[in-house]
This record gives sequence, C-alpha cells and structure tokens, in this order.
Amino acid sequence: MRVGHRKLLMMMSSASAFMFLTAFAGVATNTENVVAQVEVPAITVEASQEETDKAVTETVTVTKAPVEVTENTVLEQAGDSVEWETLVLANVEESLNIRAEASEESDVVGKLYAGCKGSLLEKKDGWTKISSGEVVGYVKDEYIVYGDLAKELADTKGNLIVVVKTETLRVREEAKEDAAVLGLVAAEDNLVVADKEVKDGWIKVDYDDAQGYVSLDYVEVKYSFGSAVTIEEEMAAQAAIKAEAEKGGATKGAATSLSSDDVSLLAAMIQCEAGNESFEGKVAVGNVILNRVNSGGYPNSIYGVITAPGQFPPATNGKLTSVLASGIKSDCIKAAQTAMSGVNYIGSATHFRSVSSGYSGTVIGNHVFW
Repeated sequence: MRVGHRKLLMMMSSASAFMFLTAFAGVATNTENVVAQVEVPAITVEASQEETDKAVTETVTVTKAPVEVTENTVLEQAGDSVEWETLVLANVEESLNIRAEASEESDVVGKLYAGCKGSLLEKKDGWTKISSGEVVGYVKDEYIVYGDLAKELADTKGNLIVVVKTETLRVREEAKEDAAVLGLVAAEDNLVVADKEVKDGWIKVDYDDAQGYVSLDYVEVKYSFGSAVTIEEEMAAQAAIKAEAEKGGATKGAATSLSSDDVSLLAAMIQCEAGNESFEGKVAVGNVILNRVNSGGYPNSIYGVITAPGQFPPATNGKLTSVLASGIKSDCIKAAQTAMSGVNYIGSATHFRSVSSGYSGTVIGNHVFW
C-alpha cells in the first residue's frame, strides 16, 4: 500500500505527508512502519533531482551550434546598412561625367570616379539625376548601376573597411589570439580589408604598409565608397599636374601614350614614399601602385588606388598636395615613366614596408616588397 500512494506523497510537503501517514498509522502494525513512511519525502527529493537532470540533459541536447562566419556573411553584414535601391555606383574604368542637364551637350559639373557613389534623385529619358559630395547633376544610365546590380559590383570590385568597435583593437600577424601584435587601433578608426575571405573568425586588413588580422568580434564591416568631385576641383588638379609633368620634362613619347595626370600622380606618390631611395627603389614603389591597378582587387586607376581609404597616407595628410604644389623631382617623374613603360623590379607585389618590419620579400634599399 505504501507503493500505491507514492505519487500522492510526492505532491505533498513533508508536514502534510506526516499528517497523512499519522492518520494512516491506525491500520499499521507498529510505529516503525510510520517512521518508514515519513522518510518517503527524501525519496521524493531524489526522484525530483533525477527529473531535473533529465530536463537539463534534454536542453543541452537541442542547443544549436554557433553560426560560421564566411565571406558571404561578411558581405551581407556590410550590405545591411546600404540603401541599394537609391545608391548609384559608377560602372566605368576611369571616371564618368556629371552634367548640369540630361543632355550630352550640357555643361560638365563634376566627375564620378570608378568605385564612387551617388544618391539617386530621379530618372529621365536614359539619364539619372544624382547627388554625390558637392555635386548634383545627371549621368547616363549606361554607365551606372543601382539596386541588385550595384550590390553585385560592390561585392566584386568594391572596397571594404572594418570600423573598430572596442576601445583598443590589436592587429595581429596571424589569424589567432596568441599571434604577434603588429599594432593597436583606436575605437571608431577604420582599416581597409585586404582579403574578403574569413579565417576562423578573423579577417585580413591593410595596416601601416603591411597586412595583419583582426577579430570580427570587435569590428563592423562596411563598404567604402568615394564621392564625386566638382569640375572646378578636377580642372585645378589637372592643371597643376600637367604643369608639374611639363616642368619635370616628360618625354614626347610618354606624353602620347600616357596621360600627364597619371604620370604626375604616380611620380608625386613615388616622391612621397621613396623620395630618398635609389632610382630602382623609386620604380619599385611605382610598380606596387600599378600592380594594384591591374590586380582586380583594388580600384582600376592610379587616382583610385592612391586615394583609396587607408592605403597611402600622403594622399590624405596633405603631403601629396604639397608635393604637387611645390614641384615633383625630375628623377621621380622619370621613375614613374619607367614603371609605366613596363619595367618591373618586384613582380606582382602589391605591398611594401620598411625593411626593419621583418617582413620577407624583395628587398630594395630601405623597403621590402611582397
């Protein structure tokens, strides 16, 4: 009979069970039987623990594994904050004219370079009105993409950056927590993604003329787009560049096959990065820039490569502008022309850094190229 009442006893408190058993003791043969019945709640507690353990085990069994972060995941995250339906990307090799009206006879008011964006304002007879930077005007539909096509172009040719979301972020030489630290990056700073492939939750970035890894746990991945320039800015820059190229003595043959602005931009950056290096070292820096132009992984113009976010500090810290304004050295212009003629000392290398960094590669003067 004690076994028959066990379920009822399991639902009672110890006091209630004791009262029940005391009443039931009238049919028991001695008091030892009553004591034995009072000990039942201890058995009940043991049974409840077994049920709890079972419930915990079942809960653990259905726990889902962590979601693997892949290149596609990163691109999806980067695209989440972009309004693709109203974002316009220039789908050109170099640049696209922005005109005052929807006509090829209308005045050019600005330029939208490859990889740069604008906001779609309206569409009109094969033209799209956009706003980009300080420029508002019309571009021909055949040279732009938006919506899903813009997303596809950004995925294949666009630049990605990571924005630091922790107080201080370590950039490591390898994709692991115990790897050597290349340096530290402060909160809200950004780094250019060097490779979209994700490795065990880490992504490769450009850092201080080198490459390293940061953990995706502490950064936000975003697309990086440039903006249009006004025609006044464009004309002033070209005039200065042309003057410097002529001043440097560009040869007639180079002028016919190469644009003076390309030569001068490349020469000015060579002067900024390798002004005190040997002639071979100057050409090698030019090789790096041209290798990027031709790689498919960077903007496909010298202007685009040089001005890409986070790539060449002289382009953003005023040094490049200063060189263009004060005059480019003739040996740097010659080095640029030599590199553009096809002379190459470093193969397919797209990066360089001080030899003291310890990186392996082709060493020329004070730089190592890889």
